[in-house]
Amino acid sequence: MLHHVEQGYGESVLLLPGFACTHSMYTAQLVALSDQYRVIAVDLRGTGDSPPLQCAPERVFPTQAHDLTELLDGLHIPRAHLVGSSTGGNVALRFALAHPDRVRSLTLVDTTAQDDAETPFEKVSRFADRAALGFLRAPRQLLGGIALQRYSRWPEVGLLMAQYYREADPETLILLRRAALDERVAPELAGLEIPALVLAGDFSPPLVSAGHQLANLLPRARFASIGDALDPSVLCRPEVFNRVLRDFLEHVGRPG
Repeated sequence: MLHHVEQGYGESVLLLPGFACTHSMYTAQLVALSDQYRVIAVDLRGTGDSPPLQCAPERVFPTQAHDLTELLDGLHIPRAHLVGSSTGGNVALRFALAHPDRVRSLTLVDTTAQDDAETPFEKVSRFADRAALGFLRAPRQLLGGIALQRYSRWPEVGLLMAQYYREADPETLILLRRAALDERVAPELAGLEIPALVLAGDFSPPLVSAGHQLANLLPRARFASIGDALDPSVLCRPEVFNRVLRDFLEHVGRPG
């Protein structure tokens, strides 16, 4: 079973961490939401204290989604609200497509769902992303320093992200990144009749654009940006994220 921590009682809220992150990115949510919900933060396969990730890139998200099935079964949870940040959102989408009856709602933060109809700019960006994959093998201290610089506006986030990069396995990071670049579930999302909230930090215009596109693909979704935030927005603006998420969960729970 996946490593996880939980707190509180009520409807289950499953928190899926983003690229390179572990369950600890959701420390604030475990505290903020546990007065009303059973909040469960997990280490996805390949991260933290969960089993290693050993599969082809196209099997990464299906494998991690299958792990969620075993986790929910082991915890005797028939249905849950799923919250995924970045690649955690990709896992949430895969799980929802495979088991829509087990998903109460979806919250997708800084998540993309590419399709084959890419613009020339998107194609160039994707090519550049693939060319940069090898950089994830750079010395851990160098990646940590880059994280500190990238999040200089949010120094506590920079420290945490630097720690994640120092502790992560480089080959697993490359595998996760390849999986995200190859992911193509957009054509399947039109049939996903699940309440959904799509969020993105406004410091990343490409993710805001991708968030709008993702919300348009999901029949019951709405999009909202989080001000003064960069992926992972959950960490940059936890108070705002907690408020928006709680409002959404309460809206989903209202009769009618």
